[in-house]
Amino acid sequence: MVSTFLAGCATSSSGPDGGFSPTGFSLALLVTGDHPEAASEELSQRQFEFMEDLAAEGKLLLAGPFGPDKHRADLHGLFILDESDPELARALVGQDPRALAGDLRHEVFPMTTLDVIRHLPEVEQRRQERRASRGVSPDQPDVHAYTVLMAPKGEKVAEEVFSNPAIGEVVVLLARMGAPREGELFAILDVPTANEARARLSVANTSELEVQVSEWYSSPALVELVADGGAAVDLVR
Repeated sequence: MVSTFLAGCATSSSGPDGGFSPTGFSLALLVTGDHPEAASEELSQRQFEFMEDLAAEGKLLLAGPFGPDKHRADLHGLFILDESDPELARALVGQDPRALAGDLRHEVFPMTTLDVIRHLPEVEQRRQERRASRGVSPDQPDVHAYTVLMAPKGEKVAEEVFSNPAIGEVVVLLARMGAPREGELFAILDVPTANEARARLSVANTSELEVQVSEWYSSPALVELVADGGAAVDLVR
């Protein structure tokens, strides 16, 4: 019986004990706000600057927009924050200019995953340094296509779906959600389209457990973090 399931991306620079620890973070889903008409290019630029500031403070570890094929029409993007207290996380994202304008709002949940994700900013910095050394303009698009899975019956999904290579081999982040979605599973797959993710699920999810699928885009740094050290999934029995 899988009693808990945690995300993991082992890298060559593990902790002093040679491994990583399950740690509390926060997941913020960016959804349509009460005043979507406030959206503008200027407001999006201010949000980008806000995200840069959060990242510089070490609070924003991962961010990106959802693609057109998503399980909720009101989803716009997500943040993973290095903040275990969801109330403090809400205070952080509450300063998002798009949230202040009412264009977006944030649904914030505690989540538990391995603290290796704290290495993401380092990986991203090295990536940008390599791009600069090759003369690549910082304005050139630099995104990777992923798929996000959300599974309400996370424990059963961990036992059946993520133990199957069709899904397990492409997981780059796996996390357990906290209240009010306690027991749910959140995962990011290195799969570029929702259709491919559904095809893999048709092989792995023989019991037809509920798994919500959404396309999502973010930095290639997450894939590089996993590639540095091997297995992305750690199922703790």
